[in-house]
Amino acid sequence: MKQREELRRKISGAMTYPSIIFVMLLLAVTVVLTYVVPSIQPLFATADVELPRATQALIGVSDFVSGNIFLLVLIVMAGVFSFI
Repeated sequence: MKQREELRRKISGAMTYPSIIFVMLLLAVTVVLTYVVPSIQPLFATADVELPRATQALIGVSDFVSGNIFLLVLIVMAGVFSFI
């Protein structure tokens, strides 16, 4: 039983750093999608060129995230609580 507890503590300690990195990555992506992309979107509109599909997809995802941020937060919270 002591070995099992020690192994559990080691695994928990080993998962701390990747968990922090993952949360920070999600935070960075959220900031980019909600603030950065919408602020440069007028620049794309005035360029009078056809945007690549990847850029169009990024703008679409940004519009979705910006318009549904509270719904996405609720979904993430529900996912976290159901995982726990």
